Amino acid sequence: MSQDEINFFECWQGYTPEKKQAWIQSITNRIVADTPGEIVLWCIEDARHGWAIVPKKAILLLGLKISRCSYEDDGLVFVEEDRDLYFFMEKMKEMGKTIVFIFQEDGYSSRIRNFNSYKESQ
Repeated sequence: MSQDEINFFECWQGYTPEKKQAWIQSITNRIVADTPGEIVLWCIEDARHGWAIVPKKAILLLGLKISRCSYEDDGLVFVEEDRDLYFFMEKMKEMGKTIVFIFQEDGYSSRIRNFNSYKESQ
């Protein structure tokens, strides 16, 4: 990644709690809205796997079943690419939404692997 590219984790750590909540609410509103449109999401990859970052609130509002192969941290779900992301993408397609991903590499073993596995609660 070049110096000019934005790093999700660096931005997220620098956000105030209020800015984090505003970002989560903004993305959630666009995901669950009944109108078609384009949604931009981050996708973090390491040498072995990848995850799309989706607000947990959006996952719960949509009623999606997410496996423990996905992770969560700080109000976000890191939706694993092999199974869970497929179901999320299918739901978005049903709703007339197009997802555009911003890809970011996170080394050989992403810090995401240190987060808690997803739990359907809260």
